[in-house]
Amino acid sequence: MRAVLVSFLLLFLVSCTGEKVLEKAPIPKECLQWQEQRSPSLLDLSGIDFIDNQTGWIVGDIGQLDGKILKTTDGGNLWEEAASTTEFLSDIDFIDQLQGWAIGYAGTILKTEDGGKNWKPVRLGLNLETLNSLLFISSQEGWTIGANGLILHSSDGGITWNRVETKIEQDLWKIKFFRSPKTDQLIGWIVGEEGVVAKSEDGGKSWAKVETSVEEALFDVYLADEQTAWVVGEGGLLLKTIDGGLSWQKQKLATESLLRAVAFTDSERGFIIGSSGTILCTIDGGQNWQLMPFTRKISFQAMKILPSGRALAVGKRGVIASSW
Repeated sequence: MRAVLVSFLLLFLVSCTGEKVLEKAPIPKECLQWQEQRSPSLLDLSGIDFIDNQTGWIVGDIGQLDGKILKTTDGGNLWEEAASTTEFLSDIDFIDQLQGWAIGYAGTILKTEDGGKNWKPVRLGLNLETLNSLLFISSQEGWTIGANGLILHSSDGGITWNRVETKIEQDLWKIKFFRSPKTDQLIGWIVGEEGVVAKSEDGGKSWAKVETSVEEALFDVYLADEQTAWVVGEGGLLLKTIDGGLSWQKQKLATESLLRAVAFTDSERGFIIGSSGTILCTIDGGQNWQLMPFTRKISFQAMKILPSGRALAVGKRGVIASSW
């Protein structure tokens, strides 16, 4: 009798509204539940990197006196202070267990050769110079980008940096490279303010703007292969190209949050993080994205996918979260 009554009520709602009454879709088990990790910092965290499934580092803001560079050796379950810093650091990148670099405000670039215990400045820029993204593809060659179209390149392990001249004037937020397994070609992508996307097909020596037909700020790019890339930005913007940037498709998402990072663990499962505790997950290669619940409406700033497929995100007020 109860089942009949429920069926009648559903039929009544459909007939009155013309719309089906659907239960909220369950979270796919492949997405898993995100959980907040214990954090030793209340300062904003802006960059995260792992060299393997166990060893990782986090950088971020400074307090009244200094800030912390955090390190984990157990996959992110426990974070401890590895070193202190007197400058806001926006990103960090390690090439192996010992050698890494960090960037930040005032054009600061730091380098460590002992796993993050000690850091030495290799570049001090101008007070108004801000660096936002850092990437080394080997122990010798790396790039960093920042405000006002700044692109810097090093070919000697970060000891010296040379500016790459372009016609880009907008602030730049993220740089990524993809090496083709077929041709060994090194393809670079940069995203930034006012819908800026730039691409390099000569290993980062030169960069050309790519038309996207959007004006929103773009904060991250994920490269699946030579032709396929995902880009996220403000206002819940998600773009995809399958032809190397010649054309882009907007994808509708169930959020208008500022989206900070996008990454895939494999060809099917991926995550997007953003402001107000936004986490989205796909298990069908990005065709559909589902919002994930999180404990706090706090803004995420950066994300890292470990070789195991585990995802970690960091953000405002010291938040650290993990996909399991």
